[in-house]
Amino acid sequence: MWCGIACLLICGETRAQSTLDNGFNATLNGAVSAIAIQADGKILVGGTFTVINGIPKSFLARLNADGSLDNSFAPAGAPAQFVSRIVVRDGNIHVAAPDGLRRFDSGGTLAWHFAMSVLAFDVDSQQRVVFGGQFSRIGNEFHRNVARLTVNGTLDSTFVPVIGCCPGEGVNAILVQGDAAFVGGLFQSANGSVAAHFAKIGSNGSTDTGFVGTSDPPVFSLAATSDGKILRASQQILARHLSDGSIDPAFASVSAGGSSDDRFVTVVSQTDGKPIVGGDFSFDGGATRKHVARFNSNGTLDSSFSIEANGSVRAIAVEANGAVLIGGSFTTINGIARTGLARIVTQQPVLKIAAAGAGNVVLSWPAGANAVLETCALNDATWSPVGSASVNINGTRYVTNSASGGGRLYRLRGQ
Repeated sequence: MWCGIACLLICGETRAQSTLDNGFNATLNGAVSAIAIQADGKILVGGTFTVINGIPKSFLARLNADGSLDNSFAPAGAPAQFVSRIVVRDGNIHVAAPDGLRRFDSGGTLAWHFAMSVLAFDVDSQQRVVFGGQFSRIGNEFHRNVARLTVNGTLDSTFVPVIGCCPGEGVNAILVQGDAAFVGGLFQSANGSVAAHFAKIGSNGSTDTGFVGTSDPPVFSLAATSDGKILRASQQILARHLSDGSIDPAFASVSAGGSSDDRFVTVVSQTDGKPIVGGDFSFDGGATRKHVARFNSNGTLDSSFSIEANGSVRAIAVEANGAVLIGGSFTTINGIARTGLARIVTQQPVLKIAAAGAGNVVLSWPAGANAVLETCALNDATWSPVGSASVNINGTRYVTNSASGGGRLYRLRGQ
């Protein structure tokens, strides 16, 4: 609770809320579809952009923690087309684009380039890249929808799992744990056994028969929680699985919305187990959320994360301090201009007051706060919402209200 006296007593009580970080304002001229955080806090971004902060920089860039461009990162052999995914593992930077998969060291030196477009990939504990998509052959070798590269970036001929059997089936999501890989997508079988859109394969390519995952199609994203569970974002459903593949009954599955066009496309897990999901959706789970939402560990909507983008969110990353980076094709966040990239931070909202003359006061608070402005008379315990409509100006909400007479108390009450 925050209290102060300025002509009258002002009192605000709320819980911490997520809001836009106004100090992080990287300016891009296009969409962001991939974000990865290095151990030193620097931020790798990929997408369709060609300019960052007024400086030509196409498809792949590295930012400093404040959003400024890291000009020391200028890799030779960088992708010549939009970047769809970035994974940082053991200091190496792995990048996917239509013109192939690449690995760079932390300084940007190209280690290898595998000239194949893939839909999804991850990196195992031996620095091998497991990737997936829709294919049945790579060069002269048979590989159906999933394959692996050696640590040197060459095709691993010993790894030949068969995911799916028919045209139209494929892999959209891969999550590696150790040397095993969870695969999700649109398929009905794994190595000839029934596996509805979600399976686990071992380091030798065999199916893990102890994993009995079944999911809604198609799977677009997978993420691990700190306690060993798996979050799954399908087109219409966000669910959580136990380590054996069964649905976790402690997490209420979430629907993307009522329209067939609504979809979840990416999910990450915070260290506290809360999932953050992005995509193309606008649903009302007690409160409207557009394109990005956070849920509690039981699947209920997290009301403290009231963030709205005006366009698709395709990438999410959580920084070491808990701040959340989101990327996509949006141009505003909570009505504030941000093109393709934004940082969300957690703050305790503060209610401020200023005299406005004629017995009026101006009250202001962060626009991202999911809270109601309430008032009551002095020496009265009955609180009611302030009737005056607020206006949003540059991320701050303002209300002009009469405080004439004996004075009034004001507070922000978290929803």
